Amino acid sequence: MAFAPQQLDLHDLAPLAVAGDKRWLVARRGDKPVLLHLDGAGRPAEVALPRYGEVAAQAGEQALRLVWTTAPLEWLHIDLADRDRPVVGVSTPIPGLKAGEYPKAVASDGAVALVSLVRDEPGVDGPRSVSETVLLDATTGQRIGEAAALLVWRAHCHGGRCFGAAEGGTPSTFSLIEFGAGGVRTLESFGARDCSGLFAWVDKAQWRVAWARRGSSKWLPSPTTATTPANSVRRNCARSGAASPACCCGATGIPSGGRTT
Repeated sequence: MAFAPQQLDLHDLAPLAVAGDKRWLVARRGDKPVLLHLDGAGRPAEVALPRYGEVAAQAGEQALRLVWTTAPLEWLHIDLADRDRPVVGVSTPIPGLKAGEYPKAVASDGAVALVSLVRDEPGVDGPRSVSETVLLDATTGQRIGEAAALLVWRAHCHGGRCFGAAEGGTPSTFSLIEFGAGGVRTLESFGARDCSGLFAWVDKAQWRVAWARRGSSKWLPSPTTATTPANSVRRNCARSGAASPACCCGATGIPSGGRTT
């Protein structure tokens, strides 16, 4: 069935996430924030939101968790059991977490949630950027374990476990990590981060992360495999010469279901 173009009186349109086999967006109608999606007939549908925000995490197969990382620091649960009639929950504070101006990664599986923020704090030579990543109980918002001084760029949680592509330490190192109640466990370290264009996605039972070297315009995969004690990590790299990589991409084999391979 063909649809005639429809003009929508919306602005500040931004993608949130893909959940329940549907893409969800946030927008404003006038000064009112709305959750935007297509209904069962393929028509635009809107649900009112209490605040406008562009940070969301898929919380299981049938839910979203919308997060506001500027004060007041709050989040809410959106039930997608009936994906054509989403139910927006009540916005509640996130205790024990300092508001951050720049949210870098938010992930949740409905049981736990990972939140990574960057904020500016006063320093001797002027403002300095401080990174903080925490693991939270997704029901109560209470912190699980201690905060980590890591910047997590991409994250994924499943089965009560959270994984991330992170940067931190002295000197700064780019790594794939698992962040749990006992702290951070490095799955694979890639040294100093000289990559850009970091992407992550779920492929069946796998969470995959890919990146490219700075200055590269394409990826030329030549797969090799390295196995960590608990997770299999596949690295694909190609070099134009012995000295400088033309490009490099990597895909993790971290199972999204929490199993190890």
